Amino acid sequence: MRRTRASLLIGLVSLLLGMSGLAQAAGGTAQFAYSPAHPDINTPVTLDASASSLSAGVITTYVWDFNGNGQSDLSSARARVTHLFDQSGDRAVSLSVSDAAGNSASITRVIRVASAPVRVRRTISTPIAPNRVAAGSSFQVTVTIKTTEAISGLGLDEDPPQGWRVSLVNGAGAAYKFDATQFLWLATLNPGETRQVVYNITVPANASPGLYTLAGRVSSFSPRFKIEVVGDTQVQVF
Repeated sequence: MRRTRASLLIGLVSLLLGMSGLAQAAGGTAQFAYSPAHPDINTPVTLDASASSLSAGVITTYVWDFNGNGQSDLSSARARVTHLFDQSGDRAVSLSVSDAAGNSASITRVIRVASAPVRVRRTISTPIAPNRVAAGSSFQVTVTIKTTEAISGLGLDEDPPQGWRVSLVNGAGAAYKFDATQFLWLATLNPGETRQVVYNITVPANASPGLYTLAGRVSSFSPRFKIEVVGDTQVQVF
């Protein structure tokens, strides 16, 4: 009976630690919080492990496994990191902290990632080779948005490299703010609708050779959400 009660007590303590996002090891505690509390797919999630501690020394390494496969996805000296989940559902996230002497502690938490009410993807079309463009020439960008539920106040904010000139080809019925490459649909979009924004980008003739990034976000007033545009994100200038 004593052994049974002890086992039950140990199990209860383990359950409470798991629910609180805190795990203890000999001489240490791994812990992390995350925000927002209810993240959407392709939405930046901040994970903060600054409450972790090791009694034997100072934490030097934070190792993260974002998909529960037991392999390291990110090793950092910083307690706070940002991650985008590209799949919805319950995602097992593990953290292992360690010091210079090899002392460590770890914790696994489940983060529920919701599906966004839209699917959005960027495609880059370059004239010579895939995602390669010469300085001084132009290429075309297409952003395809597909809704899965009714959305009011849908907006697209594209962020090309500074100094690159954007010319609109098709705004897909959105109000367009040309100096910021922003699009806003004033009418409510129904489930199953598709909007395809097309614009050209001219690379400055004096652009240095290298890899350049195009970023972008889609957000709405109702329901409220903000997600990153996925798909093609980089072009190589030669």
